[in-house]
Amino acid sequence: MPVTCLAIGVGGIARFRETHGQRTADELLNRLGQELFRHVRPRDLGCRFGDQRLAVALMSCQEKFADRVAERIAHNIGGAVLGELAGDPRGLLQIRWVHVSFPDDAASPTQLLRMASDALDRQLFVRDREAVAP
Repeated sequence: MPVTCLAIGVGGIARFRETHGQRTADELLNRLGQELFRHVRPRDLGCRFGDQRLAVALMSCQEKFADRVAERIAHNIGGAVLGELAGDPRGLLQIRWVHVSFPDDAASPTQLLRMASDALDRQLFVRDREAVAP
């Protein structure tokens, strides 16, 4: 069964934190993580990991569909959360993502997440996309 891992990075958090404070930045990241669960299938797994990241394991999802899913998630979580917070962070934050697949790109789930995280850090994959949060 193919599994595609999306690593979703939220850029601009440090700037947002400086402008709006630690509490509001934490609230933003927690709300993004909560909203993520509303936009994945019940069989998919989503979580917040690290300071500025979300991850989604898309079960039985071929890699060719991952960008479409990532665009939908980025648009929905950004639109649902950003307008609700004080300070209106639109334009300050960027949501970017990469994806890798098992078994095509990685031999184990641990390697899959590590590769996705590393690719997000270095933006090595040609498949990287960037979207400004709505």
